[in-house]
Amino acid sequence: MSLRFLTAIFLVVLIQFNAFSQQPKANTNAVITSGNARFTVLSPEVIRMEWDSDKTFEDRASFTIINRNTEVPKFKVKNKGKWLVIQTEALRLRYKKDSSAFSESNLEISFKMNNKPVVWRSGMKNSDNLLGTTRTLDAYNGDKTWDGTAIPLEDGILSKDGWFLLNDTSTFLFDDSEWKWVSKTKNANEHDWYFFAYGYDYKKALKNYTTIAGKIPMPPRYAFGYWWSRYWAYSDREFKDLVADFRRYDIPIDVLIIDMDWHLTHGGLKDIKNPQRDPFDELLGWTGYTWNKALFPEPEKFME
Repeated sequence: MSLRFLTAIFLVVLIQFNAFSQQPKANTNAVITSGNARFTVLSPEVIRMEWDSDKTFEDRASFTIINRNTEVPKFKVKNKGKWLVIQTEALRLRYKKDSSAFSESNLEISFKMNNKPVVWRSGMKNSDNLLGTTRTLDAYNGDKTWDGTAIPLEDGILSKDGWFLLNDTSTFLFDDSEWKWVSKTKNANEHDWYFFAYGYDYKKALKNYTTIAGKIPMPPRYAFGYWWSRYWAYSDREFKDLVADFRRYDIPIDVLIIDMDWHLTHGGLKDIKNPQRDPFDELLGWTGYTWNKALFPEPEKFME
């Protein structure tokens, strides 16, 4: 993973975390607890569902969700025999009390889509998802690799099924440590889910998402321009010559990627048998901010 990629992610996270309301602890009036399960009604269409064997429910902001203190919507809670029922204006949740981890037999949510009933149960596949993003475009030519493998796009918020389940169980959590987040370790039987019910109202789905996940900054105009990038151990002189060629042939350029060889990348390999690793278990030195003076002897002059 290159430094530019890590830096971009870190900046996006900081922008999201600092530019929006950061109130990860929900209003207690929106929270319903039943044994090892906790439900938080975040909007008429969105409900958080947690199951924890130790009942140690999570109130810290995560890498994805930073605001749970939303305006409490109208809802009703009923106990019907062994079942807990939560009813909002948009959906109804049924949970079999004192159950083990969430499953298709103890948890379901129903809502209407074009006046037709839709019932979701734990484990159901979001078969008509409109898809989202992918981690990297390395080795891809268009939408496939050279050997024809398609890009593995993740599921996105929007789906023609009219619902989406966001699994936040294993997401990093923000805290007051040096790294500003820590890894969340849960076993396979514990859950932290967010269910979105929206039918075909995709704008409402996105509004509900940004309400709890933070507003998304508009990409700067130059990001839509022409980028130059090649994974190569360029020197400062080679870059100057490259830019001179762009000018000579009147080729427009908006973003110049220096890739990763401008910085030293082997600091963690001094002891090959026991290499040093960072908190994310990556080799220490794979990324960093120490200029490689063999390629860039005068970094400040080069940046100017």
